[in-house]
Amino acid sequence: NVEAWYNRGTLQAQLGRLPEALRDLTRATELDPAFAAAWNNRGQVLLRQGKTGEAELSLTRATELDPALSAAWYNRGEAYLLQHRLEEAGEDAERAIALAPESAEGHLLQGMVWARQQKWVQAQSAFNQALQSNPKLAMAYSWRATTWLATSQAARALQDINSALEIQPQQAQFYLQRAQAAIALKDLTTALKDCTRALQLQPKYTAALQLRADIYRRQGQWSQALADLERWQQVAPDQAQIRLNQGIVYLTLKQPKQAQAAFTQALALDGNALSLYYRGHAHLQQNQAHLAHKDWQQACEQGVQAACALTK
Repeated sequence: NVEAWYNRGTLQAQLGRLPEALRDLTRATELDPAFAAAWNNRGQVLLRQGKTGEAELSLTRATELDPALSAAWYNRGEAYLLQHRLEEAGEDAERAIALAPESAEGHLLQGMVWARQQKWVQAQSAFNQALQSNPKLAMAYSWRATTWLATSQAARALQDINSALEIQPQQAQFYLQRAQAAIALKDLTTALKDCTRALQLQPKYTAALQLRADIYRRQGQWSQALADLERWQQVAPDQAQIRLNQGIVYLTLKQPKQAQAAFTQALALDGNALSLYYRGHAHLQQNQAHLAHKDWQQACEQGVQAACALTK
C-alpha cells in the first residue's frame, strides 16, 4: 500500500497535478515514516508549489533517513537557495556532488549559488560540468547564459538561451532571458517578440510585462507601454515601481496631473526618493516651481544627485 501511494504521488507530480501528488506522497510518509524517497519527492512537490519552508522540513527528514540520497541534498539546497541562504545551499550542493560526482543537478546547484554570489568564472565552470553530465539540462544553459549577460557577453548568452529553448520551447522564462540578450545586442524588435511570446505562455508574468513596457517606452509606443503597466498593476497592485514607470510615461506625454498622481502613489508605497525627483518635474510642468523645488530638496537630502543639481 505504501508503494502504491508513493508511485501514484510521483506520477501525479510528473503530470503536474501537484495537490494530488502532495496528498499521495504525504500519505506514503504517514504509512511509513522512514520512507526517505517519499519525503524527498514530497519536498520536491512543495518546492514547485512555492512552499520553501515546508519543503525544507520534508527534505531535511529525507536526508536524516537516508544520508546517501543525493537528490535530497540537491533539493534541500534548492530550497535554501530560494530562501537566499547561500552558504547552506552551497554546503548541500557540495554534499550532493560528493555522493554523486556525475550528477548534473549537483553541479547545477553549485553554479547557481556561485552565480548568486557573482562568482561568474566559478559558476561557468560548474555549469560546464553540469552540461557534460547532461547535455539536455536546459536550466544549465539558461543559468550559464546569466553569467554571460553579467559579464557583457550577450552573443554567447544568446547561443545558450537558444540551446535551452530547443530543449524546452514552452518555457516562458527562456524567452524573457532571450529578450534581455537581444536588448544588450540593441535588437529591440526581437526583444519585443520574445517578451510577447513569454506572455502568451504565461499571461501574468510580471517580469515580461515590465520589460515589454520598457521596450515600448524606448520605441515611443506610449499607449502600449501604459497598457502593459496597467496589466502589471492588476497582477501586483502594491508595486511602487509600476506607479513610478507610469508617472514617467505621463511626464513624457506632457500629462503632469496624471504623472503627479502616479508619483504620489509610488511614494506612499515605498518612499523612494526617485519619485520625489520625478514629481518635482511634474510640478514644474504645471508651473508650480515652489513645489518642484521642495520635492527636489527632499530628494537631494535622500541622495538623488540629479535633484541636488536642480536646487542650486
